[in-house]
Amino acid sequence: MNASEIRQCQCLVKIIDSIPESKLEGLLDFASYLQERSQAEDFLSLQSGSSAYQDWLGPKNDIYDQVFKDEPETR
Repeated sequence: MNASEIRQCQCLVKIIDSIPESKLEGLLDFASYLQERSQAEDFLSLQSGSSAYQDWLGPKNDIYDQVFKDEPETR
């Protein structure tokens, strides 16, 4: 840990110490959400860089654009 990270951790500990016990569950839920989101982003990053994904994006798979052209947009 560098000095900045240590200061941030100390600041978080002070904040946590001052939060009423009734609010700690919400804080834990939020921290868990941030951790899960980070893990999901890491996983997606790994997957999008994989050779299988890159192969799927390649021109030899453009035929699927025609196959699925009638599918409704989900985004």
